[in-house]
Amino acid sequence: MFADVALWSLRTFRDLAEAQERPLPYDVDLVDQRSKYGEGLLRRADDQRQRQKSWEDEQSERHQEAVRRRQEERRKMEEIEVSADTKLLTITMTSLIAMNTTPAISPQGRAGAT
Repeated sequence: MFADVALWSLRTFRDLAEAQERPLPYDVDLVDQRSKYGEGLLRRADDQRQRQKSWEDEQSERHQEAVRRRQEERRKMEEIEVSADTKLLTITMTSLIAMNTTPAISPQGRAGAT
């Protein structure tokens, strides 16, 4: 759509600049300058769009990489938490087993005495 409007505008300025009837209600030099300016914009438009697309692709790639890094960090933290929970459970179970196999100490301090 932009290109269509730009081309229409360029043609309009060219037609105004090439008008043969005199006197004209506008400055021909100004219209000619606008026509040349429009041509320059159209020449640069493709290059500018390509640079913009490259920049947007780069930003999108950086964003995706950041998302992947965060997901990997989350996964590693979850693994560490699971590992720590497993170790704690093992220590707790070992302690409970050890408590059940240790002879009870009586209040007098002798094992097995009641």
